[in-house]
Amino acid sequence: VPAQNVLNVDVKWDVAQAANITIFDAQGRVVRQWETPSTTAYASSVSISDLNAGLYFISINGAEGKIVKQLVVAH
Repeated sequence: VPAQNVLNVDVKWDVAQAANITIFDAQGRVVRQWETPSTTAYASSVSISDLNAGLYFISINGAEGKIVKQLVVAH
């Protein structure tokens, strides 16, 4: 997922649940982390303009599953 200044996060679950969302760099260091409310759908726009250009990963971890995606920040 390439992004420049804003990352749009849109998650839909089959079962309502809270989730922990973490963005970490290629060395595994956490650069941003937040929790979502318990719901079946979550959408948010997150500023990433302060992150250096490069490779990151976003992990969305809920009680019913986990999603990990690659994120490329290009300014």
